[in-house]
Amino acid sequence: MTRVIKGLDQDGNRIDSFDFEHIVRQAAEETSDLTLESYGQHNIGIRLHRDGGLHLRVKGPCGQRLGSMGMPGTTIICEGSVSDDVGYLNIGAEITLLG
Repeated sequence: MTRVIKGLDQDGNRIDSFDFEHIVRQAAEETSDLTLESYGQHNIGIRLHRDGGLHLRVKGPCGQRLGSMGMPGTTIICEGSVSDDVGYLNIGAEITLLG
């Protein structure tokens, strides 16, 4: 089952990147299939790993370093705009940009 993580809080305010990363990490411990609704958050997918693989679908604009230090077994599909440092120091994640 896919879990959706929204980059906005209940009042419609953008969640800062550090807090968003923490929420995503907790969700990745519970499921291997995540959809992230990004609003410019940085470091999406950084060092994320899950035994058996992890699939992230990112919707909306990403901040810097999408997939940075991407781990083997992780796939990231981005449907929004990204900065030019996608996959910085990637060590095995498969990253697809649909933009």
